[in-house]
Amino acid sequence: MGNMSERFPQHKLHDLAQYLPEGYTYQKLIMNDKGQVEDCVFLDANPAFGTLAGIKSESIIGKRATEVFTQLKTSKFDWISFLENAVLSGKTQDITRYVDIFDRWCRIIAYSPENMHCAVIFQDKTAELQPTGEPEHLKSLQAMFDAHTAVMLLIEPSAGQIVDANLAAGTFYGYTREELKNMCIEEISPSFKEEIKRRHLEARNQEHRYFLFPHRRKNGEIQMVDVYSSPIQYGDKTLCYMIIFDVTSREKYKEDLSHKKELLSITLSSIGDGVVTTDKDGKITSLNK
Repeated sequence: MGNMSERFPQHKLHDLAQYLPEGYTYQKLIMNDKGQVEDCVFLDANPAFGTLAGIKSESIIGKRATEVFTQLKTSKFDWISFLENAVLSGKTQDITRYVDIFDRWCRIIAYSPENMHCAVIFQDKTAELQPTGEPEHLKSLQAMFDAHTAVMLLIEPSAGQIVDANLAAGTFYGYTREELKNMCIEEISPSFKEEIKRRHLEARNQEHRYFLFPHRRKNGEIQMVDVYSSPIQYGDKTLCYMIIFDVTSREKYKEDLSHKKELLSITLSSIGDGVVTTDKDGKITSLNK
């Protein structure tokens, strides 16, 4: 008995899927030079999937999944392994879970009609499975995050991916909020990702939650910022929550003050006569050589 693609041609499957109320995609798995599945390419997607994912289904054909959904890199669910299991085992995979990249609860059914290919059905279960009382609570927290005037970022510390950014962050850095959420922190400060990883470990020991670092805006300007970081639990992941303050003027003042002190010290040292300075009580505070 042949495989499903031989019994039911792909173009017929495509025609049928256009009328399904459930989301449908057909993907080809991509392997790297080590023989490991690393991504997949969309070969087909129906309108219902586009509605579920908030995209135009025809626009993703021929594109990699990680290109269409950049959040896959930080998703709590390992999509690639899920599809790989369906292909390699030859068994239908059936799971119901919260899909963070759609912000929906879905039943996901995946099966392999031909070698290295996978068909996936998405049934929206949000109305049935959304926890009661949680949405309003989350909306309140999100509203506080969005409206706060301080620059705030949520970052996945290992990869440096910006998971969320508030409106103040967009204004400060010069990017839209969606642009920031599709960026890594190293695009704002090349060496900052490693610093975050190191500080994130220190923060777990309740130490060194504040640090000073240069950040680059979209227009290329470098701003000095104070970063207050703290680990927070986000689902089953620990993210780095950061509140950021622009301290460029303060650091410039400190630099100017240091320069003036150095200049004064040089001036005092170069004077041939003895010079002594005292405080208001007459105690000597400095003298030249």
